[in-house]
Amino acid sequence: MTLSNISRYLKKIEEELGNKELQVGWFKDAKYPNEDKTPVAYVAAIQELGVPSRSIPARPFMRPTFKTKKDRWIQLFAQGLAQQKTGQQIFDSLGLSMVGDIREAITDVTTPPLSKVTLALRKIRKDGGKVTGKTVGQVAGKLARGENVPLSSNTKPLNETGYMLATLTYRIETNTINT
Repeated sequence: MTLSNISRYLKKIEEELGNKELQVGWFKDAKYPNEDKTPVAYVAAIQELGVPSRSIPARPFMRPTFKTKKDRWIQLFAQGLAQQKTGQQIFDSLGLSMVGDIREAITDVTTPPLSKVTLALRKIRKDGGKVTGKTVGQVAGKLARGENVPLSSNTKPLNETGYMLATLTYRIETNTINT
């Protein structure tokens, strides 16, 4: 390959990807199939960052994945360039890799352990019950009084239904701000 061919290829890639961005996560259409159609991105953000005021601890999976996989993703991008793939092919490969790595991180989260309140609410939902704010208060009160409350055997954080894993995806968007 000549320097002129490399130059033409890089110019073509720059034209193809110059105003594109690869986005990974949960998008507007990803909503839990519950009554209020809770956005999965909202739940993922709560789990990633935690909400101390509501006694929800952080269970980060996105930030650690970006930190540990960033160099591998850069290498994957460079390999795509070296193999003269199209911008679409490079972004598709990178997007699939990122989604896979984040899914793996989600499944690897085991701490902090779920609270007894959460395990009781999981059991209620599993048994077909509806969980409301009132239910949460009732369960928390029973546990505080030392009453016996049935708990779910599913103690795995971030994976009550598998919906967060199933709806994680990527997309390639045109960046209209810089065009």
